[in-house]
Order: sequence, then structure tokens, then C-alpha cells
Amino acid sequence: MKKFNKSNNLVSRFTHKFFLTIVIPIIVLWGSYLFILNLHFINNTLSIQQTHLLNSLSTLKLSMANADYVFSSLENIPEITYYLDIYSLKSKMLYSLKKTIRSQCNSLRNSNISIDSLRIYSSKPELLYADPFYPLSDLPLNENEEEQLITSIPTDTLWYIVSTSPNSIFHLYAYKKLYAYNYEHVIGYMELGIRPEVLTSYFSQFENNTLLPNAHFAVYQDNQLLYSRSDAALLPSPEQITSLPDNTVTTDYLSGKYIHKATIPDLNLQIVLTGRLIDLPSQSNNLLPVINVLITCPLFFLLFYFFLDTRDLSRQIMDFSNYIRNSDPADLTLYQVTSQKYRQQYDELLHLICSYNDLFKENSTLISKVQKMEFLNQDAMYQALQAQIHPHFIYGTLENIRMLALQNRDKMVADMIYSLSALIRESVSISTKYVTLEDELNLAQHYLKIQKHRFGNRLNYSFQIEESLYSLKLPSFILQPILENSIIYGVSNTFHDCTLSVSAFPEKELTYIVISNTGKTISPERLAEVNNLLNGNGQLSEFQSKHNGCALYNIKERLNILYRKQARIFMTLEENSTQTTIVVRKESIYVPNINR
Repeated sequence: MKKFNKSNNLVSRFTHKFFLTIVIPIIVLWGSYLFILNLHFINNTLSIQQTHLLNSLSTLKLSMANADYVFSSLENIPEITYYLDIYSLKSKMLYSLKKTIRSQCNSLRNSNISIDSLRIYSSKPELLYADPFYPLSDLPLNENEEEQLITSIPTDTLWYIVSTSPNSIFHLYAYKKLYAYNYEHVIGYMELGIRPEVLTSYFSQFENNTLLPNAHFAVYQDNQLLYSRSDAALLPSPEQITSLPDNTVTTDYLSGKYIHKATIPDLNLQIVLTGRLIDLPSQSNNLLPVINVLITCPLFFLLFYFFLDTRDLSRQIMDFSNYIRNSDPADLTLYQVTSQKYRQQYDELLHLICSYNDLFKENSTLISKVQKMEFLNQDAMYQALQAQIHPHFIYGTLENIRMLALQNRDKMVADMIYSLSALIRESVSISTKYVTLEDELNLAQHYLKIQKHRFGNRLNYSFQIEESLYSLKLPSFILQPILENSIIYGVSNTFHDCTLSVSAFPEKELTYIVISNTGKTISPERLAEVNNLLNGNGQLSEFQSKHNGCALYNIKERLNILYRKQARIFMTLEENSTQTTIVVRKESIYVPNINR
């Protein structure tokens, strides 16, 4: 007997499926929800920071706008124009410088906290060079930058950056041409220096960013790192920054990094803020722990409830299974259901137990019938052995009568006795459930010889059999009852000559055996009743009560048993004859021809 595997019982399988179909999907869906929620929070945080970064550019733009204001104010101070273009005496220059120009320049510088220095460069040789006036040779620009300043239009403000190292704040300078009143010629070049504190204050809000902890701040210009206090290995390359779109945030979930980029076209600066997504603060929601508890607790409660329920069902199934396994096959009893042992009853299991008890009752009945049949079979075997004594006595008696008829020169009686003896001998000698068509034809010939002596010239018979069909298997005694019916209902009820014919022929996969008689034909009503019975649509009891005969029904049943319902028998009414047809499938067993 197969050993019971506890790891494959109902409880373990249900628990396994419960986790696979309920617990794990809910956890996966809940985790997916939290993941999507976190992605949304990350994108929202980065979007807010990008907006803040772009809005913060207004600080630098305000400083740049102040530079334009200072340039415009310097252009409107007439003493500066006189100093550079009209005065030729240094005494007048000195007086104007000390009396007006310096005080006005200091006033402009003090009124704009973003301005650190103010200078005016000139190429006039006789000019008194003193702060804020400097010779053009002191202009801190290279040749290309100086050429760009000289060729600029009057309204252009040019910005230049001076950086000593990437780890220190760079210096920002603005330059603009200074024209005479009528804009006929350039009288000088103005320079404004932006206070480093402005850039330091602006950069510190990103270097000490609480919204994006562990973020790295950097400033790039012309594909070069201009300023950053972070390690260069942690920063994106200048080429990567150049390839990114302006004023956007780029998120790379594969590498787990983000990059903010803001551009100042006038300065050709790219302000970058980068970091790892994992360092972003997670969403602070006090409801998440509560939601987790509300989801987890019912899950475990359901799991515990279903565990108890299935454990009770498993116990009932195991008790029933152990009862069947441990029962003695020779002493089976009904299974009694004890409802007090279990939490509840299950209709499916009760149905299974009731089916087992019903099967046990039917099995007990069948065992009783089998025992009774064994007893009857033993009795039948005894009767069969007893009956074997009688045929020898009958054969001897018939042979004595035949010899007596021959002594009296009565050959007809002797032939009848011989046919009767042969008919009885062959019928008694048949012990198998089927015979060949050749055996059936021999019995039919002996029977018809006897009937020929009875009816004389009124009865004629013939056989048309293909020799290949002699080995066809048939139930025993199927032709003789049909021929007997033909004699009783056809020949006996008429004074005209009658012909009985037996023919057998193959057609495709079937073999046809046709018995025809030209005696009195069957009535259409009787024909319908017989065929209705043979087709299985009528009741044998009703058929017997009316006509007291069931030979054809018996033949039909034996044909169905032998050929597994692949045979049939029916009657037809022709113009001058009644035909009985048997249809079976061909047999391939070869039987030698007999000497007829």
C-alpha cells in the first residue's frame, strides 16, 4: 500500500495555494503600489527642486540687471564724460575726481550690494589715472576677449568669468563701452565686479540642500568644470552635461541617479545638481503603517481561520481513509459518521461516505449472489455429468430402430431415423458458445431431410453458400429455429408447393445470411411487431403473451453477445416470399470446405 505523504496533505496544499493565490499577490500588489507611489514622490520632489533651481536664477539675473543699471548711471554722470573726453588739465581732472566722480561712484557701489568693484578703462595718454580710472593696458582680458569688447555694439554688456581653481568661488565681471554724448566715439570701457558673496550665498542654498541630501552641486562652462566642492569622480562629465537638454531634470532609474540642469545663456553657465535616487527622502505618511496593519492582520486572520477549517476537513478525510486502509477485506462494515468529533460536517464528504456505504451494501448483495451462483453451478455440473449417460441410450435405441427398418426394406424410415440420430448427436456434441456456418448448414440439412420425408414433394429446399464463408463464426442453433418457423408458419399452413432457400454472401465489410420461404407469407401487422421487437423498441413479455414465441429474439440477443452488438436480424416481406436476414461482419478465420 502506498505510504501517506504528510507534506502533500490537504492542509499543506491549501496553505501553499493560499500563499500563492492570495498572500503573495497582495504583497506584490501592495509592494508595487508603494513602489509606484515612491516613484511619484521622487518625480514630484525632483520637479519641485527643478522649479526652485530655475526660480533661484533670479538672484543672479537681478545682479546682472543691477550691473546694467550701474552702467546706465555711469553713462549719465557728466563729470565722467568731461573727465575722459573734455578735460585736458590734470588739475581740473583731480578736482572733478575728488569733488564729484568718486563720491558718485561710491554711492552707486554702496547702493547696489551685489557690486564689488567699479572701474573705467581709457587709452587717453594725458589722463590722470586714479581710482576709478585705469589705463586700457590694465584691462584683465585676453586678446580675443578684448577684441570682442572693442567690436561690441553700444547696448551690449559682456560678461566674463575669472576662476583660479574649481574648489573656489570664481569672479564675475561685466564690461560695456562708454560713449561720448553724441555717440561719435568711445571714450572708455566700464568694468563692474560682482561680489563673491553673491555667488557664495547663491551656491550655498544648493550645497546645503535639505530637500536633496547628499546632492552634489557643480557649475560648468564651455565643457569644463568651473566650480564644485564635491569630488570630480562623483560628478557627471562635461560631455554628458552638454548632451542633456537645458532647464530640465533627467532621471536614470537604471543607474539610480538624477541630474538637474539650469542654463544662464548670458554667462554660458550650466548649473548642475546631481545625486542618487536612494538618497532622496522617502514619503512621510503616517497612514502607511496603519494601512499595513489593516491589510496584514485580516490576511493572517483569514489564514488562521482557513487553516482551522481545512484542518478539520483533513481530519475527517484522514479518519475515513484510515478506516478503509485498516479494514479487513473479509470483514468490512459500514462507516459510522461521528459528528461530535468535528467542528462541522461537509456535504461533499458525507456524500462520499454515503456512496461508500451504498457500495458496501451492493457489494454484500453481489457476494451473496455469487455464492448462490457457485452453488447452482456445482449443481448444474452434477446434472450435466448425470445427463451424459442418457445420449448413449438414445443413440443405441435409434440405431436399433433404423436396422429394423432396413430389415423390413423400409429405406425411407431408415433415412429419417439416420437424420434424426445425426441431428441429436450433433446438437448434443456442441459445447462452445459459437460454431461455424458449415456446422449450422449440416444441422439444417439433417433437419430439412426429416421435414422432406414429412411433406414430400410439397417441400423443396436449396443452399447457395460461398465457400469462403464456411468458416464464419455464428452462435449455435440460429438457422434451425428460423427454418422451423418457416415450416410451421409457411409450409404447414398451405397446400401449395413451397421452397426454402438458404443463401450467404459477402458485401463490403458485412456478410448477409438470408432464409427465404415461399409458403404462406407473414401479415404486415405481425411483420411490424417482429421487427419492432428485433430493433429493441418492443417488450418481450408483450410479444410472448400475444404469439407465444421468442426464437428470433433469442437469436438476436446471442448475435449481439458474440459480435458485441455489431450484428442484426430482421424480416422482410417480398412479393411471394417471407425473408429473414442476418447481417454480421466478416470473419477472417479459415475453415476447410466440407464434403456436402
